[in-house]
Amino acid sequence: MNAIPEKNKPSPYRLLLIGLLLTPTLQAQQPAPFIAHYQATSKGLPCGGGSQQLVIDDGQYQLLSKGKFCLLGGRVDNHSLLSWQQGRWQTLAFDATVSGWFSQDDYQASRTPEGLMAVNKDGHPLVYEEHAPASQGAATMLQNLALDVERQRQDLYADYTWGDETRNYRFEWLGEEQIEFDGRAYRAHHLRQTHPKKSRVADFWFAPALEHQLIKMTVHRLGIKMLDVRLSDFERSDPITR
Repeated sequence: MNAIPEKNKPSPYRLLLIGLLLTPTLQAQQPAPFIAHYQATSKGLPCGGGSQQLVIDDGQYQLLSKGKFCLLGGRVDNHSLLSWQQGRWQTLAFDATVSGWFSQDDYQASRTPEGLMAVNKDGHPLVYEEHAPASQGAATMLQNLALDVERQRQDLYADYTWGDETRNYRFEWLGEEQIEFDGRAYRAHHLRQTHPKKSRVADFWFAPALEHQLIKMTVHRLGIKMLDVRLSDFERSDPITR
């Protein structure tokens, strides 16, 4: 066997560079804590708002989601415990409260050894007869959807367990667009989700430069725009150490 001439051997530095280039960027990057605020309008009138906050507390990732949007039901408060695994989020547990005018439902979920969500509603275990529980909650699904579309740039399927049911939706990738926020344009992925049983179409735009967060969302019914949600404020923060 002929030996490789010394001058033709790749240097260790070149091998390291090649390895870095081949490593998926999203997998290498560690998520940074942030808080994002949203404002909603319906036919030009104020229609609620919400927030999304990623907290790193002594190495533990927590996602805090709050919102109350007209036309989409009551107020939602969600607290998810997450882990970062190979460039995607994994739901470890979540607590959620959904409150309306005259009702309130409390949900607690934890991850089973099989990697699925075991959910209690008001302290009682839920049994999912139509579809088995998913491996993630709704808040985690939106985070992973934004990460996946940046990587794959194609139509995606996403399932999640929320409330009393497990949902599995197809999201059509409509390409990249420039969306204005805070005086500048951001590259954003446009995804469209059509509800299988209702005449409702929801469009989502996720901005990679803003920690892959939602920068815009619209909801149409029978071709009429009913809801327009926009990112109103975005700030990065520091991890909490004790």
